[in-house]
Amino acid sequence: VAGAKALREFLDTSISQKITMIFGAMGDKNLTEIAGIIFPQAQNLILTVPENPRSMPIFELKNFVPQNFKGKIFEAETVVEAIEKATEISLEDEIILVTGSLYLIGEAQKVLKK
Repeated sequence: VAGAKALREFLDTSISQKITMIFGAMGDKNLTEIAGIIFPQAQNLILTVPENPRSMPIFELKNFVPQNFKGKIFEAETVVEAIEKATEISLEDEIILVTGSLYLIGEAQKVLKK
């Protein structure tokens, strides 16, 4: 939750572009609070599943999207698919933000280095 608050503060004070957020998390996190803090900053939200047995499935992640979320929600079964979708739907001057689990971020880094 503390990390979500820090990210939200950074987004609120430093980012003016539209955000496509790629999000995946482990099942043992306080996702109600985390989602409520950071999801509203995204215009597009791509839910995905990092390669880890503790990862929360997409159908469960969807339950944590706040009811007042105004953006579009997409699903991607893999991190590769999530990055491809984000690239497809984001304009060049928009931000693609990968956040949530460190497993997700590590996977995304490997994909992006290729």
